[in-house]
Amino acid sequence: MLAQQQPVSAAPYDSHPVLVEGAGGGFIAWHSFVPGAERIVGRPLRGRADVPFVDVSAGSGVFTPPELASGGDGELAFAWSTFKDGRWAVVGRRHAGGKWDTVVAISPAGAEAVFPTLGSLGRERFAVAWVQWSGEHFEIVWATWDARGIGAPSRVSDVQSDAFRPQFVTGDGGTLDLVWDAAANNSSRVYARRLLPALGAIEPVSQSRDRCLKPVAARTSDGKLIVAWIRATDVVGGDGAIDQMHAVELAQRDAAGWHPILNEHGGSEAAWLTHGLLAQIEPKPVPTGGYLGRRRDPMFVREADATWLVWERKALQEGSTTTVTGELLGRRIAGGDIGPTVLLAKGAVDYHVAHDAHAQAGKFSVIASSLPRDGQRNYSLATVQLADAQPAKTEAWAGWKRIELPAPEAEPRRHVLQENGREYRLFWMDSHVHSALSADAEGEPDEILLYARDRGRLDTVVMQENDFFNCPLTDWEYALGGFYSRAFSRDGKFVALPGYEWTQRLPVDRTQPINQPRFWSASNPNHRTVIYPRAGGPLVRYTDAGNDIRRLYEVVAKHGGVMHTQHPDFEFTGAAGEVAIEVTAGWGLYFLNPGKIHATLNRGFRAGFVGTSDSHRRNPGLGGGLTGIYATELTPDALLEAYRARRVFATSGARIAVEARANGVLMGGEVAARRNAKLTVFVGGSRPIRRATLVRDGVDVKVFAAAGDATNANFEYEAVESEPGTHWFYWRVEQEGVSRHYGGNVSTAFGNLAWSTPHWITFK
Repeated sequence: MLAQQQPVSAAPYDSHPVLVEGAGGGFIAWHSFVPGAERIVGRPLRGRADVPFVDVSAGSGVFTPPELASGGDGELAFAWSTFKDGRWAVVGRRHAGGKWDTVVAISPAGAEAVFPTLGSLGRERFAVAWVQWSGEHFEIVWATWDARGIGAPSRVSDVQSDAFRPQFVTGDGGTLDLVWDAAANNSSRVYARRLLPALGAIEPVSQSRDRCLKPVAARTSDGKLIVAWIRATDVVGGDGAIDQMHAVELAQRDAAGWHPILNEHGGSEAAWLTHGLLAQIEPKPVPTGGYLGRRRDPMFVREADATWLVWERKALQEGSTTTVTGELLGRRIAGGDIGPTVLLAKGAVDYHVAHDAHAQAGKFSVIASSLPRDGQRNYSLATVQLADAQPAKTEAWAGWKRIELPAPEAEPRRHVLQENGREYRLFWMDSHVHSALSADAEGEPDEILLYARDRGRLDTVVMQENDFFNCPLTDWEYALGGFYSRAFSRDGKFVALPGYEWTQRLPVDRTQPINQPRFWSASNPNHRTVIYPRAGGPLVRYTDAGNDIRRLYEVVAKHGGVMHTQHPDFEFTGAAGEVAIEVTAGWGLYFLNPGKIHATLNRGFRAGFVGTSDSHRRNPGLGGGLTGIYATELTPDALLEAYRARRVFATSGARIAVEARANGVLMGGEVAARRNAKLTVFVGGSRPIRRATLVRDGVDVKVFAAAGDATNANFEYEAVESEPGTHWFYWRVEQEGVSRHYGGNVSTAFGNLAWSTPHWITFK
């Protein structure tokens, strides 16, 4: 287990360490954050505790985490991405002979480039690759880097795919290979290519029809190239909950080509990543939540005669993000055979091994962190003793079965309506979606947006992360999310809007001050989804704003954004831009207990109804909540205009078209009437319609039963009021099926409920 722990970092918020071992004892570098002043920091891996940290980035900025490689005589090369003047570029710095070079540009001028990786080519020579946005696709580009500068860059990946996550592997005789994953045709695959001594063909490595991504690679003791990756299989369980079952797969290359490494049962799964990542459905539902470690990142450690596959998992299936630590598991691979799963370490989170890690004398080094406290996350160097390994197991949960996506029911149901001489089309939106840029969620940003478009079949999505939940949303994470959203957007086809989640906490005892947001033991959430125009807007963390939501309102209004509430507990104010209430989500059907929502409307506030997945499980559009939005066209400006006009409605996941009117005025509007008002609703279901209920001022007025098994229905009601005053009305619609919540973030994907946004009718 973990031994000889030595602190290696200490800053307001450190994360994403990388390390190399070898000459001089090795080196570690990491990303260090304080608001508005990110840096790349490093220090010798083993040495005195008082050795000064190195400002690798030579100043502050908006930086992605670093990559690091060690050369033949202890030279070091660092690379990272920097966001400046609205563009991403890859830069780097070298250290040799006790001297630091200046920071240099690596990617071509004018190119948008992120996520570099490095490899050593011998004395004072390195290879560097990165992900570059061509304007149409993400592609992998590489170049050499030596004392004379950066060589001519060359594209490695296929231009017909979107390529991500490159990693180099060096070998004897000056060989250099690159592996990556690429998305095309609603799937992802792992590829490899020989770069030196001569350029080879692009070779497919993974064989599964499922999505394969996040590859890592190493050389075995006999010089063969071995690759591990994550296979994500779409699955459905219970009453229609949709998720992914993850496994680690392996392949090895010899002279005849690529061959899968099979487990003891003849299967391709070297490890099941279900524990702490996928809810259990049978024999009874057991949800799982967030985790601050790396649940989907295989790693390699080499021995003299074997290679270890190691990976991290959450220790407790139901454990809380703020309290649960993790375990480091492993399997020994030798001679094409794979050994049993063992527990190597426990008690920490976010385990990292060195690049080209080696086990010497039965032990290897690992960097891991403690759970964050008050926005701090410190790392320590520790030793894993292989002799102390204990038996462990991983398994696939029962109750889940494969599903092919997009499912037929995910196909958008189109509806077109007219009002005041304008035509509005129905688009489907999930405006509350997380990626792994949030501390307690999973999924790479590109993975989330591709899933939303190709599998969730959404028209529009907002990938938005918590501004501060245990850990801060850093400047680079916020900028990167906006970059990916812009890159994947195509007006008229798919629109990803930038934004974030304001994560304010309010004390239960409202006599307490609100400007001390992080240490309340008794507090309630008052979150907001912030949605900006395509150009984006500033990130205003609630912790930086003294927990004062008025600061948020000012900034969002200034930059043309809108907001809606989140969760069943919120404080609505009706400030400019605060236009809607989240009435259902993957965490539960909040409208089943509508007291808070009805009380807000009874206080005179005007608000639309929206549904979201609040997806933490990589399934936007299929997480149990959706918003139908009527806009003139699928563009950011038209969508935000529709939000402000409250031309929205909520469903518990199904594509149920709802068109509610009062005296001909579309839902969300205000109507003046004498004593009578005619309320109508058209429902276009994905399954047979069963009933519709009209609600007035929070009280059910009448239930209308649908006849037969028709999927379309019309209902109407004549409201008669004898006294003047304003009343609000909305429709609750039910089609065949169920809307079930399994705990945590797991709900039926295609639920059977929908709610129209209210009308406000003033009777005279």
